[in-house]
Amino acid sequence: MLARPLQEVDAAIAHDPKAVDPVALALAKAVRTYGIPAVHVHELLRGVAMDLEKDRYANFGELREYCYHVASAVGLMALPIFGARGDQAKAYAVELGIALQLTAAPGHHIVQKRMEPCAVVGVVRTQHPSSADFLIPTPS
Repeated sequence: MLARPLQEVDAAIAHDPKAVDPVALALAKAVRTYGIPAVHVHELLRGVAMDLEKDRYANFGELREYCYHVASAVGLMALPIFGARGDQAKAYAVELGIALQLTAAPGHHIVQKRMEPCAVVGVVRTQHPSSADFLIPTPS
């Protein structure tokens, strides 16, 4: 579905004179200037494709994969811009992206388009009970 935009971005990164899309050219300039791994650009575009292909996620694993592609990939792309290096920074970018996407859910399209609010919390609590209590406090 996004094969053409991906080809345009890859062509722009490779300095292909056939690349003319201004967004792809600007993105390619940032990739080259800051040393952003193109794989993260591909991951983000995969997230965009996921938005177009699917509107529900049956379990936390699927939802986490979506969050990785639309949020963690952005964090991973930002690391070289900020000068952050190393596996710990990458792991933090991945987890922070997922957390931010999940905590944005109540007022965001994950809840509206992908899962009912109680379903997001229910899936997280069921599959990750020790890390999900921050979403909705359990009455004492």
